[in-house]
Amino acid sequence: MNDTSLKEPVKPARVQAIAPVSTKAATVLKEHIVEVISDSGEGAQRCGQTLGSIAAKMGNGIWTVEIIPAEIRPPARSVAGASGNRIRIGAGPISNGGDATNLVVAFNEQVLLGRVRAGELSSDCIILLESMWREDRDATIAASYIRTHDELVKAGYRVHEIPMERECLTLVSDAKRGKNMFALGMLCSIYSLDLQLAREQIALTVCPLSNLRLRVVNDLAKHPLRRMMDKGLRVTVNSDDPAYFGGYVNENYRAVSEALGLKRDEIVAIVRNGIHASLLSASEKDKALAEVDRVLATIA
Repeated sequence: MNDTSLKEPVKPARVQAIAPVSTKAATVLKEHIVEVISDSGEGAQRCGQTLGSIAAKMGNGIWTVEIIPAEIRPPARSVAGASGNRIRIGAGPISNGGDATNLVVAFNEQVLLGRVRAGELSSDCIILLESMWREDRDATIAASYIRTHDELVKAGYRVHEIPMERECLTLVSDAKRGKNMFALGMLCSIYSLDLQLAREQIALTVCPLSNLRLRVVNDLAKHPLRRMMDKGLRVTVNSDDPAYFGGYVNENYRAVSEALGLKRDEIVAIVRNGIHASLLSASEKDKALAEVDRVLATIA
């Protein structure tokens, strides 16, 4: 079902928004609140976490808050199904998630409506909206997108339609496997963040037992994790809501290692990937990597 109506106007912005035209001089901001939202499973949370990590490494104060849908696996394009991350970035120390969002990247207009109705966006919020739905084959979806877009513009939001899907397809065969990183690149460019740090932070979050329970794969022996490693991708193994999906991190490691016959060196590489891709500081990462080496030396 596609909804299009907006609720009451939301709170006014507290800071000046960035200049939308690249030829203009950069605007210096004391702070900005950013959201990245999508349907569940599209990687918006990972995008937001990585943005926060990059901003922190460059000396900014940050505060991140996960945006979690009410259901474990809500229907696609549902108003209540927004999944993502809110990131408050500041020139100085940040101690909370802040007030109204200044810029949001939305993978569809329905998840965006949920945030509008919750009063989370500033009244002149900049919205970077995936435009693929405007020409969707389903006329109902296309009409819903157009109506919502027009309502948002009328309400005073600064909406910019971005062909994220189309641009991703110029680089990869499946845009779903890279759209969140495309969004990360946009945000790094907008906020003058180091793109090399972004490249170093890109990692693939794999939750084997969740993948099995949700039938992404029917058999862990057919899980693509090893193929991903063979291609040089930075793969990490994680747990996903253990109470629902049957295991914490160790159980995920054990299950996928047994199913794929992973060797010790391959498991260690995955562990190291997780440390490198984490939000730990450089000194904390060094300490964690040293602990891995210490444990390995005791079981050699």
